[in-house]
Amino acid sequence: MNPLVALSDIIREVRENTEAREELRRLILTDDLLAMPQQLAELIAVSKRHEQILNQHTQILWQHTQAIQTLEGDTSKLKRDTEYSSP
Repeated sequence: MNPLVALSDIIREVRENTEAREELRRLILTDDLLAMPQQLAELIAVSKRHEQILNQHTQILWQHTQAIQTLEGDTSKLKRDTEYSSP
């Protein structure tokens, strides 16, 4: 049998037969490589959750900044008021 013909038969079989393709993957790829698609999906999910948390924290920081600015203004006004009312 011609080795090139045999190789082309194998390639055709792997392309056309899902089970053969999966079996070949399991034989060639390490467990770590086979686990990568699931790990990547988990990483994407965690990343999206972190993005949501970051957005929440950004909003809270903005609210706190606004509150501090309001308090600074109130404190300045109180200082002025007490300076004018002091004998």
